[in-house]
Amino acid sequence: MVDLRDAEAVAFPRTRAALRNAELAPRRRAVARQRAGKAIHTHSDRVPWCLTCHVALEGPPGAAYMIVDGERLDWTPGAATVCDTTFFHSAHNDHAEQDMHLLHLEVFHPDLREDERRALRVLHNYLGDARERRADALSPFVAGLENAFLLDP
Repeated sequence: MVDLRDAEAVAFPRTRAALRNAELAPRRRAVARQRAGKAIHTHSDRVPWCLTCHVALEGPPGAAYMIVDGERLDWTPGAATVCDTTFFHSAHNDHAEQDMHLLHLEVFHPDLREDERRALRVLHNYLGDARERRADALSPFVAGLENAFLLDP
């Protein structure tokens, strides 16, 4: 997964520029790959304040999809899907050889008020800054271990 929020990233410059001022939730903005013949097990993201948006960039039509709360959502190149990943979901690519590449974005849940969105942005920025200060204070070895196991930076 290529994090499009990374200020030092050089990949996908036009996509990063297009998303720079977008009204997105302060979570994931990435280009992701679902490998051929692989699946991501059923899980819940447990983040009720945002919805997940996938824009299928390239991949095997009809072979790559998510199952969200029992409903199959196909990833079709050029099309977007939006779902609530607080529901149990899994991701699949049944094609034997071709990977699926997606633009993965998080958008605020439409039921949130503007003051709630603002508070979530402030909290997210604070936690990100605190994580960076803590990593800087740790020895390089310990910081490296922590980053290796960090699931959602």
